[in-house]
Amino acid sequence: TSDINRTYNEVKNRNITNDAITQVFFNKTFNFNRSYTLRYDLSKNIKFDFTANNDARVMEPQGRIDTREEKDSVRQNIVGLGQTTGYRHAANMNWNIPINKIPILDFITATYKYGSTYTWHRRPFAVDTMGNTVQNTNSNAWNGQFNMLNLYNKIPYFKKINQKTANAGKTNPIKPIVKPVLNPKDTTKKVAPKDTTKKKDNLLMEYIARLIMTVKTVSVSYNATNGTILPGFNPSSRIMGMDFGDAHLAPGLPFVFGNQSDIRYQAAQNGWLAPRNNIVNQYTKTHTENFTARATLEPLPDLKIELNANKTYSNNHTSYITYQPDNQSNNDNFGFNFEGTPNTTGAFSMSTITFGSAFKNDDKFSHSNSVFNDFRLTQRTKYAEILSNQNANSNGQLNPNPDGTVDFEGYSREQQDVLVYAFIAAYTNRGGEKTVAKDSKTSRPMLTSSLPMPNWTVKYDGFGKIKALKKTFKGISISHAYRSTMNMNAFTNNLLYGEANGGAVVKNPGNNKNYVARYNIPTVTISESFSPLIKVDLQFVKPGWSGNFEIKKDRTLSLSTGNQIVSEIKGNELVVGAGYVVKDLTIKKIKVKGKPLKSDLKLKVDLSVRKNSTIQRRILDGLNTPTAGQRIITLRTSAEYQVLQNMSIRFFFDRTMNKPLVSSTFPTSNTNAGISIRFTLGS
Repeated sequence: TSDINRTYNEVKNRNITNDAITQVFFNKTFNFNRSYTLRYDLSKNIKFDFTANNDARVMEPQGRIDTREEKDSVRQNIVGLGQTTGYRHAANMNWNIPINKIPILDFITATYKYGSTYTWHRRPFAVDTMGNTVQNTNSNAWNGQFNMLNLYNKIPYFKKINQKTANAGKTNPIKPIVKPVLNPKDTTKKVAPKDTTKKKDNLLMEYIARLIMTVKTVSVSYNATNGTILPGFNPSSRIMGMDFGDAHLAPGLPFVFGNQSDIRYQAAQNGWLAPRNNIVNQYTKTHTENFTARATLEPLPDLKIELNANKTYSNNHTSYITYQPDNQSNNDNFGFNFEGTPNTTGAFSMSTITFGSAFKNDDKFSHSNSVFNDFRLTQRTKYAEILSNQNANSNGQLNPNPDGTVDFEGYSREQQDVLVYAFIAAYTNRGGEKTVAKDSKTSRPMLTSSLPMPNWTVKYDGFGKIKALKKTFKGISISHAYRSTMNMNAFTNNLLYGEANGGAVVKNPGNNKNYVARYNIPTVTISESFSPLIKVDLQFVKPGWSGNFEIKKDRTLSLSTGNQIVSEIKGNELVVGAGYVVKDLTIKKIKVKGKPLKSDLKLKVDLSVRKNSTIQRRILDGLNTPTAGQRIITLRTSAEYQVLQNMSIRFFFDRTMNKPLVSSTFPTSNTNAGISIRFTLGS
């Protein structure tokens, strides 16, 4: 498809005071935009699609087009499709991997998708020697789903149990059982006792089989995206964003379809880069990856567990390209310097487990915590030694400090890498020599190569089926959820970092005590929440009544490597609620279509008590200082009545009382009360 858009504006100002001639101003554009789409199935399972957009401008002579030559010039430019100002395309290949065609693997569904984009931006018309900008991306996405039920059904006994479970939910008509009439005086017939041993054995085997079939579904996805931005690119865009000059495809088919090989040296060799002494161009490489895994477990009837793990990592590397033909060190690059001020920034997030340190209480008087003490006194020394042993440039342990602690050359207990490893080890119980050795073999920041740990949600609905509880409760649901995430929200490469023999060799010029870390990691944060730790929802046999009970717990730990402080924010909350539904409440004074208003009145009350506290823990001297905290009591009540099918009215009264735990703030209370009316539009 094509889109032609021409605008023309001519302005002439006339002088009414004298006969001075004024100049005519013209403002005109002639855009010729085109788009292309191609879809082709390479096979039944491999599908390809390609979309492209080309923005062009039809160049016109200056002023009014009123001569034959000028009109011919415009006509020729239209036939030539104009001068391209921007080009972009996207290509995708989707592959449904036929692994499920193998009979033993038919429970697996797998897909792969490769996507690429390419963009060419023209330089400004006013600075025609500046160079264009080319940009590309590629993405590789893998997805796998495992329906474990299909795998279990390959075993006849398991298939029989699964069919029994599926049929359990179906309702069959109950046929009356006709018992024969017996003569009560006939006592000669004796009934033999039933043998229940076989039935118990069958139930035991069934429970064992269900435990074996605990895992129901599993899904895994991984997506990696890479990109390159190269400014100062001379060649034009002709076909698919490429130029055919000098017998070279510029920038070449691999680049326009997402290849991430470094193109700078090839571009300099082929004369594709604009050689300007006073222009500095920023070359950019980007990388992002996402990993997600989920699993559904049902070890027992009415017990459902969902596991999920995720990890995200991104970095952005930039360097400046300058043209310095007089610098002999640039001769190999045809006069260009490619590594001006290299800079790498990024972020990292990963699900983890900090359950083991979540219930360590603080001392009532000193506010100290055993986990923090382990981090400060034990883990720092441990990882200083591990890092020293891993680095061939370190001479090992130094003389003991006056307080009896020990440091290692280049790795004191205040060194950044020591702090980060020790912090993660103390609060997550992960790490060790293998982790440090693995991280030392990659140029990525520490811990980013680690696998994520699963978080979970648990729900059990089986208590409502216990005979002793059926007399009181119609339904009982118990749930629990856990989530913990480790974040490095921002890291940057350290320009002072130097390496020799596979390890750091340059020491901090400020104190000449610690090796300079490869990356500056100012903050490491762990966010943990039990939301809820436990929650009980009750439905009473007595009509209309319901209740709920909930305990929540959360904390946020933040390590600041700059000021040597661990900030800990904790929260504990208790929620108790009750509800009652007045069935078919009739309001005789209000009539709808001649009939008294009749609907359910829903009453709800919730009381929550929450305690928050913030403690600053100083690493150097172990001082623990409360800096904030409050006890919050909240009462929420409401009554909702359905007036019409699409209209309800709600009365509410909420009161929140905030009592601070530190003397720097004062108590507050807030009350909200009112009426809300809700209209629902649509069917």
